[in-house]
Amino acid sequence: MALWHPFADSDLEDRMGRMFDRALSSRLGHVWPALESDDFLHAGGDHPMDVAESPTEYRICADAPGMDPADIDVKFKDNKLTISGERKEEARQEGDDGRWVKVERKERSFTRSFVLPKNADPDKIAARLDRGVLTVSVAKREVADEGAKKIEVTTG
Repeated sequence: MALWHPFADSDLEDRMGRMFDRALSSRLGHVWPALESDDFLHAGGDHPMDVAESPTEYRICADAPGMDPADIDVKFKDNKLTISGERKEEARQEGDDGRWVKVERKERSFTRSFVLPKNADPDKIAARLDRGVLTVSVAKREVADEGAKKIEVTTG
C-alpha cells in the first residue's frame, strides 16, 4: 500500500505549467524579439530554466541542488549553448542506527540547449553556481544591421 503524499502530483502540475508557458511564449515573440529568433526559448529538455534579458546580457538560471561546479558542464558550439548537469546518488548503507524508509533523492541528470540570438557574444559567456542555483550569463554585442539582400531577377 502506497502512502498518500500531498505533493505527489506536483511533477505533473510542473509539466503542465511548462506546457502552457511554452504555448504562451510562442505567441509573445512580438513582445520579446529574442523569443522569435532561432527558437531561443524553446530549446529541448525538461529541466526548468529561467531566461531573462537585460540591455547588456541574456541570463539563464537553473536549480542545481546538491551539485558542485564539477557536476555541471556548460558548452558553446555552432551557436548553441548546452547546459548539462549530473548528480550521482549517494551511497546509502543500512546500519545499526536504523533503515531507510523512503528514498526520493535519486541520481539526476539534465541537458538543455539554447540557440543563441545573433547579438549574443560567444566570447563573453560566464557560469556561476551559488547556493544550488546555476546562472549562465551571455553578454550582448553590437550587430550590424545587414538589412535585406536584394536578389537580381534575370530573364531567359
